[in-house]
Amino acid sequence: MTEPGPASATVLFVDDEKNVLSAMQRQLRRDFSMAFANSGDEAVKLLETNRNLAVVVCDMRMPGMDGVATLAEFEKRSPDTVRIMLTGNADQETAIAAINRGRIFRFLNKPCAEDVLRTAIGDALRQHELVTAEKSLLNQTLTGGVKMLVEVLSLVAPEAFSRATRARAWVRPLAQRLGITNRWEIEVATMLAPIGLIAVPTEVVEKARTSNSTLSAAEAAMIARAPDTGRKLISHIPRLTNVAEFVYLQDRGFGGRGFPDDGPKLDAIPMGARVVKLLKDLAEASTGDTPPPAAVGKLVQNAGDYDPSILDIAKQLWGNVAAPTAEEKPATIRKSVPLDGLLPNDLILSAIRFKSGKLLLSEGIRVSVAQIERLRNLRGLEPITELIEIERATSPQAA
Repeated sequence: MTEPGPASATVLFVDDEKNVLSAMQRQLRRDFSMAFANSGDEAVKLLETNRNLAVVVCDMRMPGMDGVATLAEFEKRSPDTVRIMLTGNADQETAIAAINRGRIFRFLNKPCAEDVLRTAIGDALRQHELVTAEKSLLNQTLTGGVKMLVEVLSLVAPEAFSRATRARAWVRPLAQRLGITNRWEIEVATMLAPIGLIAVPTEVVEKARTSNSTLSAAEAAMIARAPDTGRKLISHIPRLTNVAEFVYLQDRGFGGRGFPDDGPKLDAIPMGARVVKLLKDLAEASTGDTPPPAAVGKLVQNAGDYDPSILDIAKQLWGNVAAPTAEEKPATIRKSVPLDGLLPNDLILSAIRFKSGKLLLSEGIRVSVAQIERLRNLRGLEPITELIEIERATSPQAA
């Protein structure tokens, strides 16, 4: 088995007859970057070390794993690899099996004319380029859309943004204990859970945040329906259908309490929504980067609102956790800085206000790039009180 450099788009030829592979190498080496395998097992193993196999051309009749089984494994393990079947056994049953199990791109008879094979491989490479380009564009759209919503949230509802940021960091240990495979969807949903608040007037959001304030019926309805607004916003971004549903059900208790009134309950609630619900409430009951046992205790008082298995893991993780030792804490420094000295991810320890006294950012928030830019713009309208007390990580990136 020979293998080209990992940077090239490689065409893999699989055949148990070495003279056939040698002929292909002589005929096509000037046109394509090539790799070779003498069996289906060898070809599948190559996937472990070469993730840039653009096209696989596979013989049908081979001892052990035949061509249909080999291409079926490629379809499962490397779906972007375009698959071509090359066989001297062109019966209908073989063709149907190759199409249904291996999802092949082309089915060629053996022996195959050199120009026909070259054209088929060229078409397959263009198909691979098209598929990967579309996937890259989709990923960029997804990343950009999420980033935009996060930045908007950080400006419109900074306190909710801060809580969501902390809650997102807790997804990983919880998901690992639960054996969840779609962790990225839950992380995005946890981060975007408050996004619906951008449609709620700022004064109502601030009033809801203050524990000694009483919301009117109309104001309470605005806050309650924010998850529905969030779902509608997120649903416009490709691949975030599940995320939108998790956000929509973030206030739905496991036992059936909470918005929406006619929503699912118990195991009918998606697992991601159950995790978001617990972590959102845990963040609201916490102030630091690690949930204290008292915050977990508040959740236990309303245990019927949470999936028992998730709540049990939360108790194991944070319910009886002693304060971190100095060695376990990330290295940080506390200092006073002017507004121009603020850096992204600085933890604000003193509220930032206009000199007139109007609050701009509360303490306990880790500032984002957008928030820093907004503060600098606001400074042009009215002076801002400086200096600002912050806590900053002493990593090279933050120094």
